[in-house]
Amino acid sequence: MCIDTFEDFIKMNTFFLSPSTLAKYLNIEFPNTVKENENLEDLEIFYKKFLFDISQVENSRQLMELLKSNVEYIDKFIKFTIFSYEKLGRLLLFLDYEYNLGNIAIFSPLGNLIEQCKGRSKRLPKTSNLIKQKLDECKSLISLLLAKSFFSELVSYLERNIHDNSDLFPYILSEIKFNYEETSKGLRILLSLVKNDSKQLNILSNYLGEIYTILNRGTQKAYAGYDYEKILLIFLQKNGVVAEITKSKTKEEKDEIENLCRNWDIYIPTKRNPKIIIEVMYNLTTSSGQSDKIQEIKKCYSEMKSQDIQVITVMDGAGWIARTSDARELIESEIPVFTFNKDCLENLVIYIRNYFGMV
Repeated sequence: MCIDTFEDFIKMNTFFLSPSTLAKYLNIEFPNTVKENENLEDLEIFYKKFLFDISQVENSRQLMELLKSNVEYIDKFIKFTIFSYEKLGRLLLFLDYEYNLGNIAIFSPLGNLIEQCKGRSKRLPKTSNLIKQKLDECKSLISLLLAKSFFSELVSYLERNIHDNSDLFPYILSEIKFNYEETSKGLRILLSLVKNDSKQLNILSNYLGEIYTILNRGTQKAYAGYDYEKILLIFLQKNGVVAEITKSKTKEEKDEIENLCRNWDIYIPTKRNPKIIIEVMYNLTTSSGQSDKIQEIKKCYSEMKSQDIQVITVMDGAGWIARTSDARELIESEIPVFTFNKDCLENLVIYIRNYFGMV
């Protein structure tokens, strides 16, 4: 087994790796796949000032001070650089994890900002609502992260301030570079093009106003193109496990699904004659459907057990850490839980071999 407690789950979590980064971490080949209300007129003056002020900063320290001075600037900056509070929550969750491990010095500048943001709750906010509620309390830490990201300094800053020697840490940093620094770079480039042109700055402010309106209608909770189950399938096959993924919905397939309680992600050795079935649940963000998913799997586990079929879950991602009660409920059940952590997946292969009596 790999996960026996919620603490094990946090330790073995890969947080927010995309399939391509996860494949690199697991050293497997994986083909790239295609992924993934406010009134504009009322905000026109605000956006012009917002963009003008940001275009005048010359370094991350100046930008940090500017953002700290105006919480509304922080709100808009989040949407125009990293696109969502959920994404910021993933980063805060990761910092909370490293800080609690002792990998971030308590009395360092970063440690002090983390303590300030934690406040009485003794933990960093991880969900959109909590971050918004604590925005004023956490503005120094969040402004630092956004400013460093904007000037492509975040990864180097974290490297200097987080003393994590695990083999996973460089992959986490590579994901931060791609999902935070690279996305922030877009706004920096746009501002450099219109910095001294008021007419172009007006066009950009209108454009960003439209984008903000669209983003505020809601962000997608999960990325449909994230094929984590394919990553697991390739890993298992590479390690000698016969398995398959079947997603078709023919009448014959539907009949088979009914016999298996639900449509699962991976079948070992085959869907027509499964001995082990695996459900892959990699959640980057939280959703109300997570509780329903846990209840459905627990119900189906009992049905499959009566048919002598073993149910296994591979549950991973920051979205499950934020949904503590749901994750704990599954971990504390009879259902085996694994994550995409390299050591954990190796334990999964051993578990499968032992199940079939293989040496």
